[in-house]
Amino acid sequence: MRARGVLMSKTKIVVIDNDKKAVWELSKSLEYEENIEVVSVEENGIDGLEAINKYNPDIVIMELLLTGIDGFSIIDYIKECKYDIKIILTSVINQQNIVREAFDKGIDYFAVKPYDVNTIVNRVKRIIGENKNSETFSAIYSVDSIIANSLIQLGIPASLKGYRYVATGIKRATEDQGVLEGVTKILYPDIAKEYDSTPQRVEKAIRHAIEVAWNKNSDCDLKNKFCVNLDKGRKRPTNSEFIAMVSDKLRLELKSA
Repeated sequence: MRARGVLMSKTKIVVIDNDKKAVWELSKSLEYEENIEVVSVEENGIDGLEAINKYNPDIVIMELLLTGIDGFSIIDYIKECKYDIKIILTSVINQQNIVREAFDKGIDYFAVKPYDVNTIVNRVKRIIGENKNSETFSAIYSVDSIIANSLIQLGIPASLKGYRYVATGIKRATEDQGVLEGVTKILYPDIAKEYDSTPQRVEKAIRHAIEVAWNKNSDCDLKNKFCVNLDKGRKRPTNSEFIAMVSDKLRLELKSA
């Protein structure tokens, strides 16, 4: 991520969490990657903050509910010190206002516990890859933030398995509208590969997430927000229609940003 001298060093990661089992599994999986080094694992916010100051890591992965100093306070400290640190926040709490506040504070990813270790590792690898081109990272971060806020507004909780599938699908469609022409043959298999699932499970989970959103909102509200036009007799949009309408909205927001 950051260049030190001529060569690029390993990506340094600090993990702050009192869940020893989860931390052990995550640390082992991260250290299996040759370009990643977990420089410190701490169980509370105070020791975590000391580790951040000592190692100046590239990425911090931490629990929101920490003893001593909570995760939000650590995020505020990182931002006030203008550290160039990417933040992955984890928590058993998945309330919409908490997730929204976390992204407003500047985190790069939010994972609801219990999380899939492979998902966190893949997100770390994506952050590393994105930061190889610093000019594109701010735009990518904006995409992730807008998608998260859009799904929250629609009433899709981050705890749903379909949440990450929908978010990934929207991001893919924003980057390349062509994937919507082959949802079954291209998009679902692509998402399934990233999350070690199957295209059938991805399709089903996305459909369930949309149903949850549709049941929480009136058709009129969603039509006003996302310009949804449904044929007579249909209760909700298809997976591809839903992903298309949110990605279209996203592209408009990015153009006006």
